[in-house]
Amino acid sequence: MVVLLTSRERRSRLVEHLHQSESATIEELASRFSVSKMTIHRDLDRLEEQKIVRKVHGGATLLPSTMFEADRAYRSQHAVKEKAVVARAAAERIERGMAIMIDDSSTAAQVIPLIMNKRPLKFITNSLSIISDYRHTEGISVTALGGDYDSVCDSFFGIIAEQSIARLRVDVALLSVAAIRGANAYFHNPEVARFKLACLAAADRSILLVDHTKFERSALHLFSHLSAFDEVLTSDLLDPLIVNDLREAKVRLSVIAVNRAAGADGMTEPRLLSS
Repeated sequence: MVVLLTSRERRSRLVEHLHQSESATIEELASRFSVSKMTIHRDLDRLEEQKIVRKVHGGATLLPSTMFEADRAYRSQHAVKEKAVVARAAAERIERGMAIMIDDSSTAAQVIPLIMNKRPLKFITNSLSIISDYRHTEGISVTALGGDYDSVCDSFFGIIAEQSIARLRVDVALLSVAAIRGANAYFHNPEVARFKLACLAAADRSILLVDHTKFERSALHLFSHLSAFDEVLTSDLLDPLIVNDLREAKVRLSVIAVNRAAGADGMTEPRLLSS
């Protein structure tokens, strides 16, 4: 049976396919998604506008410097099981009544449903979807960080957002990054890097939530050394050699076990291996 996808779902799966194969032809993609070549051309034009892919003669390749800052639909479908485990571990660090800075990352967003039992809570965020989803939720107070809207990230950035953060002080910041090489974190977009630095500076405690695919990747703009975070949460899917190198670099790393045998609810139970 052919499953009909929305254009957004198809583009997300197209990016996932390119993530695995690095390149693909128009004919291959049209056959894979059971659509016309013209439809694939339109999808690739849209993804190229978002600086996610590069169209080449007869096909497309993924832009490696931006693949970790793809649109929200793609990010929300990437490394889902691992992100859920990391999110559960982060939720355990949240206490009732906290003011929480939450960035636009898909992993940080997964923390929110897990902390509803700790209301009242204050959310400070630049994510339009978080603002929309929780603005009327009982026991949740939302502060929206305005600025310039980025349709790829579905969030707000820029000087207005940065200045707003500078006037705030929060209990904890839940953040993610685009890429990590060595013990340094990077973003492709300088505005995103500046925004995350402002979040980091405004928090009494900072937690980085990151799945293993972000490591040993490249992006253009330096964000921060990982030792700037009070805790870096990742999973045991990360190469043990990288774990050792990070610990030697004084990174406060917590490695959470991914239980590959899901429970009855289809979720996994996080277990702290080491920190």
